[in-house]
Amino acid sequence: MRVATWNLERATANEPRASRLRQTMRQVSADVWVLTETDSNLIPEGAATSISSETPERRHRKGERWVVLWSRRLDLEPMATTDPVRTVCGRLRPETGPPVLMYGTVLPWRADVRFHPARGGDAFCLALASQAADWQRLLHANPGHVLCVAGDFNQELDSPCRVGTRKGQHALTQALTGAGLICLSSGANDPLRRQTAGVRNTIDHICISSTIAALAGSSQCWPDHLAGLTDHYGTWVDLADT
Repeated sequence: MRVATWNLERATANEPRASRLRQTMRQVSADVWVLTETDSNLIPEGAATSISSETPERRHRKGERWVVLWSRRLDLEPMATTDPVRTVCGRLRPETGPPVLMYGTVLPWRADVRFHPARGGDAFCLALASQAADWQRLLHANPGHVLCVAGDFNQELDSPCRVGTRKGQHALTQALTGAGLICLSSGANDPLRRQTAGVRNTIDHICISSTIAALAGSSQCWPDHLAGLTDHYGTWVDLADT
């Protein structure tokens, strides 16, 4: 199963950029997409089912969503989250192996005003604490499941931490450990760091339960150059069947 996440920088389904985005996603050919800052009508080729977060809290266009999950082969069963505006969760039941709780997210960036008066690292930690409680609750309520958290974290997990804050970096590391999650897109596995020779680090992460981390291949990123597509690189990883 190939899982991919990409921030589409508020693309609409009918703008000229959308056809280029679809073409690029076609090349990735993911089975499960976690699209952020997207349009609920911007459909990756072959995707059959989707779950969207609720209407954004900021000024928005019709169809705009913070997070949309898309699945090509498996049905997505909606699961409740604490923040239905910036997160969404769906259960996938593969033919082999444990059910997967796919949790899509957008975490706060430095200048995010949604959590005013909290800003920067404080806002990030506030939102993260709520989402991390979700991760723990979902795993506790669904024994035998594994969790995949993916999306726009707006936070580097590696030095020198040019995006995000050191406070957020520490909190995210602790939250992932507490939920038994391994980030597949940081450290030696950071695909953007490899691609840019250390100039940039990944902020659009894919994290999975440590119990199935051995099934994950090497994470990859795209495109080679952003070229006006969006302001984020995407991340994908293959998970072998059990």
